Amino acid sequence: MNPAADRIATLRALRDGHPEDVLAGALAAAGVLLAVRDRPALAGAALGLAAVSKPWAVLALLPALLALPGRRLHLLAAAAGTGV
Repeated sequence: MNPAADRIATLRALRDGHPEDVLAGALAAAGVLLAVRDRPALAGAALGLAAVSKPWAVLALLPALLALPGRRLHLLAAAAGTGV
C-alpha cells in the first residue's frame, strides 16, 4: 500500500464534501479485520454501520464471511441488526 496515495484519496474525499466515504471505508476494513480475529458480533456491527453510511460497503461482507472461521450467521445477524 502507498500511504501517500491513501492520504491523497482521504483528503480529496474530505475536500469534496464526502467524509462518509472515509468513514465507510474505515468501518468496512475494521469489520473484515474483526472477522479475521473471530469477533463476529463486532465485525457485523462495524459492517452494518459501514453499509448504513455507504451502500457499497456491503461488498465487504464477502471477504469478512470468507475470513471468519465460523459463526457466519452471527456476523450476518449483527450486520442486519445494526443496519436496521
